[in-house]
Amino acid sequence: MFNTLRNVTRVPQELLDATRATTEMARRLLNLQRVVTERLGSLDRGVRDALALVTAMAADLERVRGIVEPQLERVAHIEEAVTRLDLHLSELQATLAALKGDVEDATERLPDPHTRGPLARVRETVTGRD
Repeated sequence: MFNTLRNVTRVPQELLDATRATTEMARRLLNLQRVVTERLGSLDRGVRDALALVTAMAADLERVRGIVEPQLERVAHIEEAVTRLDLHLSELQATLAALKGDVEDATERLPDPHTRGPLARVRETVTGRD
């Protein structure tokens, strides 16, 4: 019975200790809340700054895109022109090769430059001179 009485007398002390521990825990939670709130404010500012940078970067990228896209179109037109020039060059080379063949054929048909031509032979016949 004394044990039970001793246990019952300890209850107010244990309640008092539990109340103190709860009060201490509440105080620590308030400190923790203050620290977390400060950190959240810092994080909020960081996120806002990062968002401002991303917005600025997006604007810069749009400006770059506005410059690059017309350049890409110009490059495509230049590549098309180069392709057309290459075709024309191939045609010109074929024409020059044909002309070269024609010139060679014509030069083979010319009289020998070391012999007298037909006009010289006619003059010789008409005048009777060598």
